[in-house]
Amino acid sequence: HTTGQPPRDERPLSFALVKKATGRKLENALHPWGAWCARLTCFAIRADKDGPGFIPAVLNGPRKAENLEHYTALALDIEAQGDAMPPPPEEAAQRLQAAGLAGVVYTSHNHMAPPELNNGKPAAPRYRVVVPLAQPMPPEHLQANVHGLADRLGLRDCLDPGSSDRGRLFYLPSHREGAPHFAQAV
Repeated sequence: HTTGQPPRDERPLSFALVKKATGRKLENALHPWGAWCARLTCFAIRADKDGPGFIPAVLNGPRKAENLEHYTALALDIEAQGDAMPPPPEEAAQRLQAAGLAGVVYTSHNHMAPPELNNGKPAAPRYRVVVPLAQPMPPEHLQANVHGLADRLGLRDCLDPGSSDRGRLFYLPSHREGAPHFAQAV
């Protein structure tokens, strides 16, 4: 399920794209934010989550943390953490809008997947929140800003700690055939 119209913001934003999680080659792709919204609300259908992904940043050279020049967006990976269950992705999109922020919320591959399909983890909401930055952000500010955004949206208890790892790859939207999914540009 995809809702919302892509924003008309035509400010170009660069993300580093990779073809597979294990790949080191990347392409710094420069597109208007509206084009990124369209891409982040379009799902591939495949059996497992491994596939193309992005780093919301500009990298100089192969995919290594030390080659990261600056971030262009913040990305939160939201999933159950211990007893803390995330709200549904639709609610996260409402929180983003209420906070007055542009962004995209999209479910990740294992959103609501039964334990037998997700390494024994319980079925629960799993999604990403991607918010463009008004200006390039140095890598050393990533952790504070990821945590600040998660706090602002009331999602800190469900934030995957790896969200603030320098150079973290986020898969582009995908789901299994017939699996529940959601995406919304705000």
